[in-house]
Amino acid sequence: MLEAHENNAHTLAIAINGIASSLFSSCNLQASQISERMKEFLAIASSSLLKLGMETGDKERDKDPKNRESVYLLLDLIVQESPFLTEDVLESCFPYALLRGAYHSVFKRREVARKKTVSEETQY
Repeated sequence: MLEAHENNAHTLAIAINGIASSLFSSCNLQASQISERMKEFLAIASSSLLKLGMETGDKERDKDPKNRESVYLLLDLIVQESPFLTEDVLESCFPYALLRGAYHSVFKRREVARKKTVSEETQY
C-alpha cells in the first residue's frame, strides 16, 4: 500500500528539506552548520504554530482543526525526511501530545472513511 497524505504533505516535507539543503549548501555551510540552521527553523516554526494555536479564539480554533493538525504532521514529516534533524530535536520544541493527537485524529478520519466506503460497496 502506498503511504500518502490527502493534502500531499509528504511531498512538501521532501521539498522543504531539499530546498533548505540546497540553499544552505550553496552558502558553503558545513553539515553541522546546516543542522544548526535546520534546528533553528524547526524551533521557530513550532513556536509560531504554538503561539498561533493560543492566539486564535476558541470558535476559530474549533472550526477546522484538520488544518492545524495537518501542519503538525508536516513538522513531523520534515523531521522524518531530514538528514539533519532527529525526533529528539522535535520533541524538545514541540509537544509530542499534539503530534499524537493529530495522528490519532487522522487515523480515525481514515477509518471512518474506509468503513463508509465498505458499507457503500456492500449496498450495491
